[in-house]
Amino acid sequence: MNAYGWIFLILSTCFVWGLVIWCYWKLLTAPKPPPHEFEEFHSA
Repeated sequence: MNAYGWIFLILSTCFVWGLVIWCYWKLLTAPKPPPHEFEEFHSA
């Protein structure tokens, strides 16, 4: 693999990891839903 292949590999891997970390951060720091939404939720 030449230098361009290594650069593309490193950049794409960093992009994917950055996206994963950003998504988990947004998911874990999201505000909690109000309690009344749980009372109206019926699963099945």
